[in-house]
Amino acid sequence: MAAANASARERRVTAARPGLLTTGPPDLRVVKPSTRQRSSIRAMVVLAVCIVLGSMLAVVGAQAALVEGQVRLANLQTGIAAQTMQQRSLELQVAQLENPSRIVSQAEQQGLTVPTQVVDLPPVNLAGPPATAPKPASGSSPTTSATASASSGAK
Repeated sequence: MAAANASARERRVTAARPGLLTTGPPDLRVVKPSTRQRSSIRAMVVLAVCIVLGSMLAVVGAQAALVEGQVRLANLQTGIAAQTMQQRSLELQVAQLENPSRIVSQAEQQGLTVPTQVVDLPPVNLAGPPATAPKPASGSSPTTSATASASSGAK
């Protein structure tokens, strides 16, 4: 039965494709694509090249923007470092200038003296009526004693 099926199959293949079982070289030929196929292939190649070039251009543009941002960042960091150094220098200068011993020596050079009597002034109420002055102790007015001590120091 298998031999009968094989011979039936062989007859069908031979009928469907004549010359298949011939012993000579096969009859091959090159089939040229139609002009429509050529133009579509050419269009696809051009499109692919444009996509590749566009992608490369986008990468170059992104790199340029990145480098520009890095340059700007470096300039800002340099400026921050310079301003930080200047701030430290100014803080040191303020610390030296607010030294109490320096202030006392400057005051003495300008003729200022330490007062012998200190009088506290009453608090000022800005919303209500003016406050009354405190009564001087032991019969002398605070203005008189302050004026007397200022005049004795000026001599």
